Amino acid sequence: MLSNGKPEELSKYSKGIYNPKTFIEEVKENWDLTDLQIRMTYLVSDLAIKAEGVFSIAHNTFVKMFENRFKMKISLSSVRRFFGLLEKLEVLTINAAKRKNNKQSANIYVIEQKKTEEQPEEQPYEQPDEHPYEQHNIPLTKPLTKPLTKPLKNESLVNNTDVNIFKIKSNEIIFKYYQEFSVGRWNKKQYMTITNKFIDEAIENDRWSTIKNLDAYIHNTLVQISHKSDIKYGRINPGEYLDEIGRATGKPIYNWLEIRD
Repeated sequence: MLSNGKPEELSKYSKGIYNPKTFIEEVKENWDLTDLQIRMTYLVSDLAIKAEGVFSIAHNTFVKMFENRFKMKISLSSVRRFFGLLEKLEVLTINAAKRKNNKQSANIYVIEQKKTEEQPEEQPYEQPDEHPYEQHNIPLTKPLTKPLTKPLKNESLVNNTDVNIFKIKSNEIIFKYYQEFSVGRWNKKQYMTITNKFIDEAIENDRWSTIKNLDAYIHNTLVQISHKSDIKYGRINPGEYLDEIGRATGKPIYNWLEIRD
């Protein structure tokens, strides 16, 4: 049984340098997540940031945080099953925890991170001093609007953190519009490939930091991509579409797709 503590104490149980994106991708690769599970995955990825892949939380507290953040209802049984699923996928371990009085407290979750060349060798667990403090066991009254990390002094690390937050927020919005744009066009894998491509391009071209309204940016991009797809695969008749634009604007548009005398 592990000892619960502050983030700096919980970080002693860390399995290495924690990367939220890597954790999210690994979960997606190993399981076809529902919309609810996808949102829970993003919440878990944020909770694990502060202590390098380690966090402690009670199930009922997780429910409150989830409902505040996503404005959706979720049951305790769904949360229990989800954490059980993550453990079966071997992306995290669930560890019983104790307080100073040796009574059981909220579980401690440790992300099982993939080793990379940059990661140091895994260190054995080090038992922290038993000054109990449950990291996330205080119910939140406001939605999470900021990352759980404090600002970093190193500028390059700050930029990397900002990019990760941008990706997380982008994916939340992309999943929000999944039903609206994917039905009748793409399956889930195709939809994610298309959306990840334009998000990655925004990052590579340094446009991401200039986007003021991320929701509107993603929605407008999906509208354009969907429209091009509909024309390409015959879901929209180009001639009729041009006629509609002409009627709407009062300025008829020459339809070069039709041969006219």
